[in-house]
Amino acid sequence: MKKCLLFAMFDEAAHTIKEHQFKLIQKQPYEVYENDQFFLLISQIGLVNAGSALTWVDSNYEISEYINFGMVGCNSNVLNIKDILNIKNVYLGNVDATGFGYKMGQVPQMPAFYTLKGIKNEYNTANICSSDVFINGFDKYNSIVKPIEPNIELFDMELAGFAQAAFRLKKEINAIKIVSDILGSKSNEKQFLEVKEFSSNKISEIIKTLN
Repeated sequence: MKKCLLFAMFDEAAHTIKEHQFKLIQKQPYEVYENDQFFLLISQIGLVNAGSALTWVDSNYEISEYINFGMVGCNSNVLNIKDILNIKNVYLGNVDATGFGYKMGQVPQMPAFYTLKGIKNEYNTANICSSDVFINGFDKYNSIVKPIEPNIELFDMELAGFAQAAFRLKKEINAIKIVSDILGSKSNEKQFLEVKEFSSNKISEIIKTLN
């Protein structure tokens, strides 16, 4: 069995695929790559894509655990663009079943959040909220992220989908994220594009240190 590296976008995985000599072994319904040490899955963006992709790959390949890499938005006074972070707690946005006694962000009969063990102790930890919205302003942050938990620093569009699927399949999952854009400065979209190449290269470097 091998570990599987999870990416939402090919651009995030590009350096890893090239430098670690991954070969494409399946194109549809999801891109799957393999080398001597890992599988690598590209889910495409979005929570449904993330959850369905992990479920599909888990049923078709012998996988021991999952590691998600990618770029994230940030709302923090202490974190900076290009910071590398271990994810601790994963929350889901766009969910409100509070009328039935669940917490904001909690899918009925699922955990309120998913706690990851972490894999690289040299990096600081942070909490993340995943939704199907690219959060590029405080209005979206305040309506989607803040009501769930005020201490969530990061946001993306895939990790909670991966985490929920892994939970249902009883598979371990961890995540390392790189801050690509910060609320309150220039355009989040422009920041994201400026950091994309750095992030892809840095992720490849981190993967060289994995067992």
